[in-house]
This record gives sequence, structure tokens and C-alpha cells, in this order.
Amino acid sequence: MKLSKLTLVLSALTACSLLISCENSSKTPALTKNESRKDQSSVYTDYLAAHSPDKALNSSSLNNAVTKNNNSLQLEDYHEKMQSIIDSYPFDCSVIVHSIDKGDIFTYNTKEKMYAASTIKLAYAYFCCTQIENGVHSLDEAMIYSPEVYSDGSGEIQYMPYGTQLSVKQLLEYTMKYSDNVGYNMLIRLFGTDGFNRMMHDWGYDINITYQDGYDSVTAEMLKNFMLKLLSKKSDGESWKIVWNALNNSTDSIIREEINSAGDIAVKYGTVEFIYHEVCYIASDSPYILVVMTITDKVDEGDEKLFKSIANCANEMAALS
Repeated sequence: MKLSKLTLVLSALTACSLLISCENSSKTPALTKNESRKDQSSVYTDYLAAHSPDKALNSSSLNNAVTKNNNSLQLEDYHEKMQSIIDSYPFDCSVIVHSIDKGDIFTYNTKEKMYAASTIKLAYAYFCCTQIENGVHSLDEAMIYSPEVYSDGSGEIQYMPYGTQLSVKQLLEYTMKYSDNVGYNMLIRLFGTDGFNRMMHDWGYDINITYQDGYDSVTAEMLKNFMLKLLSKKSDGESWKIVWNALNNSTDSIIREEINSAGDIAVKYGTVEFIYHEVCYIASDSPYILVVMTITDKVDEGDEKLFKSIANCANEMAALS
């Protein structure tokens, strides 16, 4: 029995309508710019459900879902996946995926200044190494741990007895490996703040630290560049090698724990109340830098899942670049 042309057209339109309806019903609306980033408990619950690590994107699932053959189009699909993860997160964040060979392959909110927390120590370690390289202090020079430099929070030196003698080499190792606050305070007392602030200004950054407060605000773009500068120096001399080795063995990295099979990962994290950041160099077959910064009041309840989801997506993205 033959169908009329009109019947065929109406049938096709009905099928398209059903497909569009199904597609739209599967999408979760993102937060609008006017919605508050606070008191979004239902949105946050949706985020945790949608972006738990076991649902993070991998190459096999992408190949099953995407039929495009062009690599650039596949990379665009990862862009969409990353943006979806970010859009579902109910707090402020910044993300950079920087391919060493191709440059930035994904960026989001890279110019927003956030309190640096311990990520500032990455730049200060670079400053210390330049000073040592120029003969200002040496790795063997010793300092005495005293009450004036005590600080709680991250680190191991705070548990040592006052009067403990530590070399500059040890201070660099502790500050990079354990994000040691006391070690950082001692380095600042030895190497000073004026030269570091000048270096920051020479790099085009309005960053200033003092003996009383060794911290300031940074952007994701700054953290990427700090890591790039250290990467370029990692084999130039003993002090640089000490810093780089400590970063490769640093503690408490969510990203390293999640994608440790990708290769050696040098990490500096920074955390304080409402803040968690990581800047990483991943020495994979397609090496890249990943920066994730967050301002949140849910650090212990969900940011770990955000970082793991971003890390998995970024690792697949970098492999395609």
C-alpha cells in the first residue's frame, strides 16, 4: 500500500518532534548568571551525582558516543564535556589545560584573582633558586627554627623542637613537598621580600608579600606561568632539581591520586578555609599543565569529585591535542 507524500512528511515531522523532546528532557539546566552561588544544595547534589569519578569521561566512552572522525572535532567534544562539569559546579572556579606542544587547549575564568594560599610558594621557590644561582646564599647555609617563624597548618617543621637547625636545601624540600608554612616563613626571613616583589612586577604581576604576610592573590594564568618557568629550569642546577623533585613527590594532591598512571606529576596545592587550588605538570606522552582553582564552602563534601572529574577529562583532552 502506497503512502501519500503528505503522509510521509507528517510522519517525518512527528519523529523529529519526538527526538527533540527526548533530547531536551535529558538536559539539566545550568545556573544562570543571576542565580546565587550559595544555598544551592539541590544543584550541588545534582553535581555530585552527575560528576562522580566513576562517571568521568574516558576515551572508550567518547568513541562509543561520538562518531566524528576529525581530531579537532573530538577535542571540541571534550571542551563541551569540561564546560558541562564546570557549569554544573555551584561555586566559583578557574581551569586551564595547557599543552606543552600546542599551548592552551582549554581555559575558563583564567583572569579572576583568588587568594593564592600556598600556591604562591611555587613562585617564591623560583625566586630562591635564582638567588642561589647568583651566589646569594647557598643550599648548605643553615637557619635555626625559632618561635618567631612558627606557623600551624600544613608542614612538618612545626612539630620539631625550637633550636632545630635546617639547611636551605631542607627548607626548599619541606616547603615544596609538604607545603611547609614554617619552612616558607624561614625562607622569607633569609631571602627577603623586596627582590621577590620586584620579580613579580617584572613579570607583569601586581603581587606583593611582606614578612608579616607572605601571601597574596593570583590567577590561574599566573599559576600556569609559574609552573612553566620552573619547568624550563628544572635541570639547570642543584637548587632547581631539588625543587622539581620535591614537587614530583609533594603530598595531598587530588589530581595526582586520580591520574597517577599518566606519568610523573609535579604538583603544588594551596588550601585554606573556602579555598582549594592545584597547579600540576603532567609528564604524559602529551605533556601538559593543569590548573584548577576553587572558592567554595564545600571543600570536604564535593570539591574532590570536581577535581577528579576535571583531571580525567583534561587527561583525555591533552592526549588528543
